[in-house]
Amino acid sequence: ALPISAAPPVELFKLKQFADAKPRLHDPKGQLRSDLSKAGEEGAGDAAEEVSLEEFEAQVADLIRKHGKQQSQPQQFSKDAKGCPAYLRKIKSDLQEKQRLEMESKQRPRVPAGLRVVPPEEVKETLEHLKKKHAEIEAEFRRLPLQIE
Repeated sequence: ALPISAAPPVELFKLKQFADAKPRLHDPKGQLRSDLSKAGEEGAGDAAEEVSLEEFEAQVADLIRKHGKQQSQPQQFSKDAKGCPAYLRKIKSDLQEKQRLEMESKQRPRVPAGLRVVPPEEVKETLEHLKKKHAEIEAEFRRLPLQIE
């Protein structure tokens, strides 16, 4: 006779994160399944209960009142004399402002890094000072002795 060895039961592969998870095949989920199972056990031999038409319509009306889509008034927008809504006017003005700022930035002179735009008053003062300095140097240059050979 061959000895029969008792092999350990084979366990199915599970990821580590699901190692402690129990199978839910036979566990009822939520209240609905438990209610259905209780109703099935209690009234297994009984026929389905009949509901009168008035009760059914009352239940339907109650459910519609509780869960139905709420019929809200469509949002009314304030309009100007031409009939244009305020939000469209705002979008249009914002777009015009953005375009104006872009045009100003394009027209503004570009200044290289490390330099600055000199205001017109400073330019005028600097030019006057340079002209005076140029006139003084020219006068000194004319006083130099000059020999033509």
